[in-house]
Amino acid sequence: MKKAFSLLELIFTISIIAIIATVAIPKFSNTLEKANIVKLKSDISAIREGLTRYKTNFILKGEDNFEQENLDKDELLFKKVIDYNIISSKSGGSWEKISNNSYNAYVNSTDFVEFIYDKDNFTFDCNIKKNIYCEKLTQ
Repeated sequence: MKKAFSLLELIFTISIIAIIATVAIPKFSNTLEKANIVKLKSDISAIREGLTRYKTNFILKGEDNFEQENLDKDELLFKKVIDYNIISSKSGGSWEKISNNSYNAYVNSTDFVEFIYDKDNFTFDCNIKKNIYCEKLTQ
């Protein structure tokens, strides 16, 4: 007698794997988005803290004229105010520079939040009324 699986056993096993995959894939997708949100929240916190530090350094030095225009250095975003590198990209959990004072924070490859750097008030915020992810990223 051959040692093999019957057709019924194979169908039963495949159906169990399909049920597990149906439950697991949406959970994994949600986990990835949550991880991207946590990463972006960390970046936002570091950027805001860096802006405060940047402004405070100039005030303590007694200098009135300091460069408020650009936070970036070459291709590295926010390099003048944070200690680690952020390279512009459109993937989840990353940033893209739109203009001199506007940045998109990508929650995933399609959804993003626009952040505006107000050089006069040293603020870095998004518009909560425009985007549901803005509130998640700034709370």
